[in-house]
Amino acid sequence: MERLVPGASLRAVAIKLVVDQCIQGPPMIASMYCWIAIGNGRTVSEVVETLKAHLFDTWVNSVWVWAPVQIMQQTLVPLHYRVSVANLVSYFWDTYLSMMMSPAEAAAAREPAGGAREAEAAAAREPAGGAREAEAAAAR
Repeated sequence: MERLVPGASLRAVAIKLVVDQCIQGPPMIASMYCWIAIGNGRTVSEVVETLKAHLFDTWVNSVWVWAPVQIMQQTLVPLHYRVSVANLVSYFWDTYLSMMMSPAEAAAAREPAGGAREAEAAAAREPAGGAREAEAAAAR
């Protein structure tokens, strides 16, 4: 990018930021969602639904993380250290994405409020009375 838009002027940094966040960012995030979903056995229609449900919010979070990093990189970090800075931030960003795209998180995101997970949590908090009542009824 430095070859195409050299320098650290406000204009150059803004162009680099917009190109990266608006042109490169969404397709990269979408491809990660697609590969993770396909790797977990999701159908194409499920992948499309996942993208509709999560792509925009994930991209917004990406802008919150990467825009300040990119501004700092373009204005303060010497060119030969920029990849190292990006790799460091990317480690944490990729961890976040992995957590967001994991099957357990995706299932929780798809489940409506008041669903089975809440019932399971309530049952786990409840003393074993519910199970005891079922056992007593079965014994009668």
